[in-house]
Amino acid sequence: MSNIAIAILAAVPVLAIVGSIAFMVYRHSKGMSVKRAFKMQIATFGAIVVMASVFAFTAAAAGDDTAAAADAAPSTSVSEQQEAESDSTDSGLASGLKYLSAALSIGLAGIGGGLALAAGAPAAIAAMSENPKTFGKSIVLLALGEAVALYGLVIAFMILLGIGG
Repeated sequence: MSNIAIAILAAVPVLAIVGSIAFMVYRHSKGMSVKRAFKMQIATFGAIVVMASVFAFTAAAAGDDTAAAADAAPSTSVSEQQEAESDSTDSGLASGLKYLSAALSIGLAGIGGGLALAAGAPAAIAAMSENPKTFGKSIVLLALGEAVALYGLVIAFMILLGIGG
């Protein structure tokens, strides 16, 4: 797969996200309620996730197929070439699933950490405004919320590097 095609495959989901956000801001400025715009944005992000995963599978499968074709020597028999092609297809699917699972672990852990901080930060600020001595306890609770996102990042690195399995 050429570098231009890979760049296009990488740019399409990013452009889709930016375009969907710009469209929702435009729709809100024209009178759409915030609640409805938010629901449409969540649906759009779901579609973008599906599109990005399809692109990831396509890029992984195309990259592995070209590598397998280059590795196959002309002196091999037809059955050996077919076996090499089936192995490369499995490898392409496995590679795509590996990247998808790493992205999901980072994304879902980031969302979970964000939800934890969204619930904990206002409570920590309110507690500190009433009693400044609760600063240390509040910071520890907020750090625990952030740790969820860091755990997701560590798991993604473990998946990508093939550690633990």
